[in-house]
Amino acid sequence: MKHHHEWPCLHEGRALRPMTYLRSDFRAVPPGVASLIDSLRDFKSAEPWPRDHLKLAESIAESDPFTILLFTESLAQRHWGRKQFVDMHRVELHAELDVTVFDRFNRELQERMSAYLKDHRDPDDVYLESLIKEYYPKARAILKAVYRERHPRAWQRKWSERLYERPRIKVEQKRRYDMPEPLGFWGSDISQQFYFMNGTRTFERGCGSGSGSREVHSYFALAFLELQRRGLCIPAYVLVYDRDNRLRFVDAWDLPLVLPNAIGSNCDVDHRVIRKLMNGAWKITATRRFDWTGIAEVSVWKDREQVEVREI
Repeated sequence: MKHHHEWPCLHEGRALRPMTYLRSDFRAVPPGVASLIDSLRDFKSAEPWPRDHLKLAESIAESDPFTILLFTESLAQRHWGRKQFVDMHRVELHAELDVTVFDRFNRELQERMSAYLKDHRDPDDVYLESLIKEYYPKARAILKAVYRERHPRAWQRKWSERLYERPRIKVEQKRRYDMPEPLGFWGSDISQQFYFMNGTRTFERGCGSGSGSREVHSYFALAFLELQRRGLCIPAYVLVYDRDNRLRFVDAWDLPLVLPNAIGSNCDVDHRVIRKLMNGAWKITATRRFDWTGIAEVSVWKDREQVEVREI
């Protein structure tokens, strides 16, 4: 098998050795890799695939596979509250008084409402609202004690304003992940690995966060490693989405680097096979700064060449 990938692999044929990329090594995405990333919007989720890494390897061997490893930093604190970086939504919340009723008397409300609905209907919640109001005196007494404790010097003034009776507005903030499709579909700061099949214009995404993504990560990583064992060069592109919402380039390799997290989880492959493939695999991890202001370094290594594994 040979490498026939159409996209650039910047260090093809170099001597393989452990590498550590410092934050200062991250750079703008090169034009050739930028073209590759722009093309990803045409890729669709892979068709149903076999839960067998050998059969999976056979099915994708001629599809010109490549992988993208994406590390994401937490958004810089100075960007929170800026619409360029954060989506903000106004959400109406129940009044504190109603919340106190629900928190303290929910079971009684449920029982009384269930008994009423055996013989009646309440399509407009008229009876439910009347029930809630019955509990207002008790809820006020509870809430008043909370105000005394929460605002020891100003509780009387705040209580007299009666804001606890009014609905409240909460502004929810969610970071924008303005990355090309499909890299930004899963807004997340966790490490992710994307498996692309250029010939079929399909992809899958793996990571260690959920059972489905762990299953994908296990089977596709093992299939890619099996293809590498057979002599197929599978390029790997390493990217960082930084704390300023910029996509940065770390490096490209002509072999399938893998995130070691969760490989073998949710996967029906003999542990001896997994260990054999992983022992020969080049792995990649990222280490965050101690103050969590960004990624300090990205390391590429093999088991026999690096003992300590530092995970995000």
